[in-house]
Amino acid sequence: MLVLSASFLGAQSIFGEIRGTITDPSSAVVNGVKVTVVNKGTSERREVESDGSGNYSVVNLEAGTYEVQFEMSGFRPAKTDKVALRARDVVRVDSTLEVANVSSEVVVTTARQVITTELATIVDTKSTTEINNLAVNFRGAGGTNSVFAAISFAPGVQTDSSGTGLSIGGGMPFQATATVDGISNINVRSNGILTEMFPSADSLSEVKVSAISNNAEYAQAGDVTVTSRAGANAFHGGVYWYHQNGAFDARDFFSTRTGAPFKVSNDYGATLGGPIFKNKTFFFGGFESLRYRTQSIINSTVPPLEWRSGNLQSVSGTIRDPLANNAPFANNVIPSSRISPVATALIQALYPAPTVGGNSIATTNYRATPGSANDNDQWDLRIDHVFNDKHSVFFRFSDKSITRTNPKSLYGTLGDDRNEIKPRNLVFAHNYVISPSLVNEFRFGYSNNSTVRSFGLNGQIFDGFGLAQQAGIQGIRSNAPKGASVPDIGISGLTGTGSGREGLTLSNNWQFADNLTWIKGRHTLKFGADIRKLRTTDITSFFSGDDLGEYRFNGNFSGNAFADFLLGLPNQTRVANTGSDVDGVTYHTGFFAQDDYRVSPRLTLNFGVRYEVHPMFFDSARTTSNFDRAFPGPGARVIIADEEARKFTAPSFVASIGNTPIVTAKEAGLPDTLRYTDYNNFAPRFGFAWRPFGNRTVIRGGYGIYTATVLGSVFYTITGIHVSDVRTFSNTITNGVPAVTLQRPFGGSAVAPVVGNSDFRRGTQFDGADPYSQQWNLTVERDLGWNTGFRATYTGNRTVKMFSSPDLNQVPANTIGYQAARPSRPYPNWQIIYVRDPNTNSWYNALTTEVYKRFSNRLMFQSSWTWAKHQSNATGSNGSGFASENGAVPTDRYNLALDYGNVATTRRHRWLTTFAYELPGPTQGFARHVISEWQLSGIVLFQTGPFLTPTIDARTDPSGTNTTQRSVDRPDYTGTTYGNLDKEKRTVDAWFDRSAFSIPASNIGRFGLVGPGQLIGPSTANFSAKLQKKFMITERVYMQLEGSFSNVLNHANFAAPILVVSNANFGRVTSTQGAENGGSRNIQVGLRLQF
Repeated sequence: MLVLSASFLGAQSIFGEIRGTITDPSSAVVNGVKVTVVNKGTSERREVESDGSGNYSVVNLEAGTYEVQFEMSGFRPAKTDKVALRARDVVRVDSTLEVANVSSEVVVTTARQVITTELATIVDTKSTTEINNLAVNFRGAGGTNSVFAAISFAPGVQTDSSGTGLSIGGGMPFQATATVDGISNINVRSNGILTEMFPSADSLSEVKVSAISNNAEYAQAGDVTVTSRAGANAFHGGVYWYHQNGAFDARDFFSTRTGAPFKVSNDYGATLGGPIFKNKTFFFGGFESLRYRTQSIINSTVPPLEWRSGNLQSVSGTIRDPLANNAPFANNVIPSSRISPVATALIQALYPAPTVGGNSIATTNYRATPGSANDNDQWDLRIDHVFNDKHSVFFRFSDKSITRTNPKSLYGTLGDDRNEIKPRNLVFAHNYVISPSLVNEFRFGYSNNSTVRSFGLNGQIFDGFGLAQQAGIQGIRSNAPKGASVPDIGISGLTGTGSGREGLTLSNNWQFADNLTWIKGRHTLKFGADIRKLRTTDITSFFSGDDLGEYRFNGNFSGNAFADFLLGLPNQTRVANTGSDVDGVTYHTGFFAQDDYRVSPRLTLNFGVRYEVHPMFFDSARTTSNFDRAFPGPGARVIIADEEARKFTAPSFVASIGNTPIVTAKEAGLPDTLRYTDYNNFAPRFGFAWRPFGNRTVIRGGYGIYTATVLGSVFYTITGIHVSDVRTFSNTITNGVPAVTLQRPFGGSAVAPVVGNSDFRRGTQFDGADPYSQQWNLTVERDLGWNTGFRATYTGNRTVKMFSSPDLNQVPANTIGYQAARPSRPYPNWQIIYVRDPNTNSWYNALTTEVYKRFSNRLMFQSSWTWAKHQSNATGSNGSGFASENGAVPTDRYNLALDYGNVATTRRHRWLTTFAYELPGPTQGFARHVISEWQLSGIVLFQTGPFLTPTIDARTDPSGTNTTQRSVDRPDYTGTTYGNLDKEKRTVDAWFDRSAFSIPASNIGRFGLVGPGQLIGPSTANFSAKLQKKFMITERVYMQLEGSFSNVLNHANFAAPILVVSNANFGRVTSTQGAENGGSRNIQVGLRLQF
């Protein structure tokens, strides 16, 4: 998917600053020195004068290479050349002027600053060259060419098992924000980073990850800043091609076939940048295209051919006729007269014939190897123009078109899932130098991401509504939504048909931002404002089958699940007569004030405060509703937006909730968004950078509060409820008459009528505050010489008011069982009532040490080790990743502490090293072309395993609280051991001590005793390498060949074992990791021509 976590206000700048102190030979400060800063690429100049303290500061500078000139009457002119400035960096360039006794100019050439001495913030920055040098095969791996993969290789970043959920600086993924050229890159619908919204890697200038002590300009403790590449006075560009092929790859550890599956990936592109008018107007553009083809391996389970006609002789056990006093069917053969014609029609339309013979479903019997395809086309264009020394602007537009097709598990009948994704964004920025000490920056940005989902065979749209009508399923609305859909059939032991329905999702962001920087003596003051219009649209959907229904068969009636299906006797059905599509809009605003105070040449203090207002979305389609738990009555009450919304209320919904009143927001004293806006989002920030021993040692630290936003994923959960009718029907047989059948699944017959129970999925607390975190840190950093630095950082993070999703109708744990306890539900008019409550939290403490070397003497490296302890109760009853914005369903809403434990995907130890080394060789003659210009780069990653949670079968309900539908329960311990085996005892067949756990009996009045995150999963050990050879054609033109090898040693990094205790394979490892280069060896070759 495109999306990963969060959207935050920031008025976020991408400019940097050069500052310094000017002294004479006696170390006395010099006032009034003319300081000229020149951009080496564009020749743009900025002039300031040093103040009475000898200090100067030049702000709002584009990232690039600069020359700094110093001129003062009575002193020799001085010049500092090759000053590398990156986005948001503050680079110190001091100068000692010599008395003018000769006329020659003093030229000082400096290397890049090794350690940052001016800021409390700790960042990791990678240029486009450094990204391309990483041994990461992101040009096609997994069907994407997004630069997002490079972010996970920064210190302080951890990812989930998919590699897409990022935790930065101890926050959850929805607390991380990303911008491109200062404009938000967040999916409004799902509150996640739009991974495909980034410009092409070769159209980028740099990617910066800020994880520690972000000042008030930043919205979050975790920030990703991406800046696009600009043109310059010299033409630069190139063409490139990257290729991956299954013939190069290693076989997966668990694969039984010879060689790796078929795969062909070709990623190619071109860039060109240069002047339109020298020193005035510049352009940079790029195009990139990916064509990715791979072979999918489908192993599904479908009904054997004999079963389809009712011949179940191969089934163990006796199959009985539940409509004839449970009399057995002769020879386990169901007569054709007893087979539901609906079941026959559904089998023919939904289940392809087995490809493996036999009459058993003990192993998969439908196997296929259809192809998958990913086609990506992207172009980026940036125009910069310098009007004069006061006004400059730039404009960038990026557009991407993605088409993905992936075969479904029942490919022979349902075909492929198809996704058409179109991310695009633009930005316009104006930089105005009002005076040397007052600079203003204005930005406007717009981003749009649309996703169209569909499915069907051979490019056609699967007509699920036509199928339902043809099969004879009654009770399905005649005006159901158009597009691909399918009834969701779930038969124990067989592959389900659930697919979701066709739909369009949109995410729009209009953003206006302005920053004003004022240099006043030793203070650099910055003020910013940010206004955003956010819009999200989506279909109304509750579960996979929606309007076509969900049908579950577990063998409850005949003794065999498939026999129940043939007889047309589901044990449970659900249907959602869905309302209109969702169209939500809100306006978010943010403001900040920041002061960088240079107390002395050795001490800088950073003070600041942010204030943000995040109102809930208003749905113009009037589909939102909320649940008022405090109102007296068996159904409490339902609150809708306004009287207009009442017109769209489904009559069947009203009928299904009995005497539950439905009132408008005005009548209930709520805003029409159905959630109060939190106006208390003040976020103070403080940081310091102290240089006690000159510029080679810096001690920095800070504290800040960071407020998260509540975006589309929470808004979406309160939509569609009152305009739809969502009911659950449980089947019973009375006097030989079933209440529910396949033909009449949603209400029974005149002889045995049944009224479904409505769910409220979901409401949200009216006055819930926005989640926020507190981060504190302390760092010691030292320039060791030889362009090498060392850093040690302690980081603490406390996040509160994260959401959980409790069921308000959960009964307390009991020994009488759920059916007996059911009448005591707080709201008997309803079955399940999920809400969003801001009542969970997390603690994070980490120590990170890092040694890094800036590129010099042919070598650069960065090596970091992190020890982290991350605990939370926000990941719910079966947390397998980081907490989401939505919140998870807790094990017991009366005792949230039951879910407090290790966050699954924050590894306790993580050692990450990246390096690049230019191999030595001759510089002259023919040998130069053969032996020289080789570069070896690599990634070394070692990390301990994730924290895992064992679970029990969903049909077991020891607490008597309906965990079978509400959440997942956990087992008990059998003794004093906790299930983790010593390293030498772990095998792929038994990673854990399976005897350490037992399944508690039903209705014992409590939940399982095993806590979350008690088991430690397999670790990751990986070495990836890239070898590059450069062939110089002319002084400015070269060709480069490269080969990149992920997991070059093909070390087997195992994924999490099976965690269901009742499963016969509990504790067995069945797959390998796929993220962070942990999978089997993958090889990529590339060719570039650059000038």
